[in-house]
Amino acid sequence: MDAIAGGAGPAYPGRPAARAGGGAANRKLADLTDAASTIMGVLTNRTSHRMEWIIILIFIETVSFIWWEFLSHLGVRGWMSQEGR
Repeated sequence: MDAIAGGAGPAYPGRPAARAGGGAANRKLADLTDAASTIMGVLTNRTSHRMEWIIILIFIETVSFIWWEFLSHLGVRGWMSQEGR
């Protein structure tokens, strides 16, 4: 009834009630702000997953390098050694 009589209308959870006269614009702005924060959350989530994969790949590369160096100190000749060719 307040929205019809020119009042601010119902307040949404987590948002303050809009002032009379600019209620529709304020609600639209609040909705756009919510949409923007949702999009930023999705992008942040994607970036964090990408970062996790980068860290995992760096870890695998480091372990592989350490293992290769360990084997070379033991005298094991692998498929990449130039001495057998």
